[in-house]
Amino acid sequence: MPVFSKHEHQHHDIDLDGQISHYRVIDCSNKTAQPPLVTQLRNGEILVGRPHQSPIRSFKCAYAEMTGTIYPRHRTVTLGKWTNLPIGKRIFIQKDQFVIKCFAKGQLVFHNSFVWISDKPRLNPFSVKAPTKYNIAIFTIDSTSRNQFRRHLPLTMKVMAESGFEHFTGFTKIGDNSAINLLPILTGRVFGAGSRSLVGLVSNDSFYEQKNADFSTFKDSLIAQAREAGCATLWNDEIGQTGMGLFHYYNFGGFRKPVADYYYRPFYEYGMQKFNGMFGCDHQDQFLPKWVNIFEQFSTKYADRCHFSFNFITTLTHGSANNAELFDVPLSEALTRMKAAGVLDNTVIVLQGDHGQRISWIQRRYVGRIEERMSQMSIHLPDKFKTEYPEAYENFVKNSNRLTSNFDVYETLQDIMDKTLEKTTKRTEKHGRSLFTEIPKNRTCQDAMIPENFCVCMEKSPNKVQMAKFTKDISPLIQTRLSETLDPTCMKDFSIDLNDDYQYYTVSKKVRAGQRYPSHKYNADVAREINEIEVKGKLTINLKNGKSISGSITTRVQANSARSELKINASPLVRFEQCPSIFAPEFLCSCQT
Repeated sequence: MPVFSKHEHQHHDIDLDGQISHYRVIDCSNKTAQPPLVTQLRNGEILVGRPHQSPIRSFKCAYAEMTGTIYPRHRTVTLGKWTNLPIGKRIFIQKDQFVIKCFAKGQLVFHNSFVWISDKPRLNPFSVKAPTKYNIAIFTIDSTSRNQFRRHLPLTMKVMAESGFEHFTGFTKIGDNSAINLLPILTGRVFGAGSRSLVGLVSNDSFYEQKNADFSTFKDSLIAQAREAGCATLWNDEIGQTGMGLFHYYNFGGFRKPVADYYYRPFYEYGMQKFNGMFGCDHQDQFLPKWVNIFEQFSTKYADRCHFSFNFITTLTHGSANNAELFDVPLSEALTRMKAAGVLDNTVIVLQGDHGQRISWIQRRYVGRIEERMSQMSIHLPDKFKTEYPEAYENFVKNSNRLTSNFDVYETLQDIMDKTLEKTTKRTEKHGRSLFTEIPKNRTCQDAMIPENFCVCMEKSPNKVQMAKFTKDISPLIQTRLSETLDPTCMKDFSIDLNDDYQYYTVSKKVRAGQRYPSHKYNADVAREINEIEVKGKLTINLKNGKSISGSITTRVQANSARSELKINASPLVRFEQCPSIFAPEFLCSCQT
């Protein structure tokens, strides 16, 4: 059975000291200010009006639609005909994205870009109110690990808990950066297999090696399948900087046609070029709420109609682990409103990272290396799915603590797509396992098609002698942990008898050194300063009713030799013959003995 690192359960590990800070906004006070002559409501309405106490008394405004940014001119935004706007009247501008300029006394006094989910009469997606029909919404925060997400998005985590999201604690990326990790989730395919140690792990029919490839022509992608079936589709790729974009680098040359019904590259290119959007400031306001609102608006507009959305926000977190906290308020509020609007009744929502932080200094730490490889992955299934497919849902929950990868998420989403569209999709020769089928406990990284340099399954540690200094403190530490967690309402006291044959585990040298490609040299002498010490023994608990129960206990203790720290990250595993359904000591009172 693979031995997983438990570091990610500790959101504030001492190993990350000096790397973590908390804040909720970007300081945009040094950016260019302009009078708030134009307001956009959350539902997309535009109101042009003179603000209270504004020194500007007479002005005129006009809008122009934004289009373009198609290969080979993917940086070029084309503005349409300018149309005057009424003053003091709320209106819907039936364009997905547009620019508004206002002039007073011949001078430009307001200039900004806007976006919303406009009406498209040609779109008439079918209803998804039937039990077997589902929408899919993917929201990706760049460079965000599972641990990072929990550390910086507590409000969002609370909403997710209330909404029934499952968190996939064993999810591990299969490549270094964004495109190689997101292409498999959207298509089940990979590119650059030879340079990424994927040859032999995946089958040859999984290779997508066309040079200057155009993702919009890939007919088997999830978004292409949805669009072909008549579902509404959204491609919300916040490009990070002008000229870039998820499938605009490496093997990819950009799109030769819009990849979705709602395609917002013109909006992002214009913002990056005109307003330095890569710094997150919309003049003196925050850009992020606008970007998140696209996800919310689309999901809400088509809540009961078949839709597929892909959202990828990259600028703020690409080089900063701490900037993830900027998402907490807008994302938690969006999810709350979406839940109230019934979006979650029919929509499978994936909240993910493409990978962990791979640029800022946090990734050089031992725990940072693990975080870099273990991306955020949480999935919400509608209640009707749980009712319609109880066995699949049971496996889904079990698999939340199994080793999984990008290929498994694709298989899961393809299963949902097949159920919704009433079809069967041909799979590649070697492929992932749907999360609706039980994944074996002894699955290996090779089974999950995860390259060795990204595999965080632990190996036997060579540091047994170095770790010996901690052994005298292990038993008292476990006793303290049990004293803190055992429920006094039914338990009187306990005793433990620990075995002496401790097992020592740590990550591989390739992981600790941060190797990204197999051709890259790495420091084979790198110190692996954190070890997991596995301790087994017998636990006897005396109950207040006069009875006693005995069973096995397995505890994983984390030893940090660099910081001389010893701690327990997760509850010990207990097995009692009298209580076969109980695995953690704090729940023993619920067992009928």
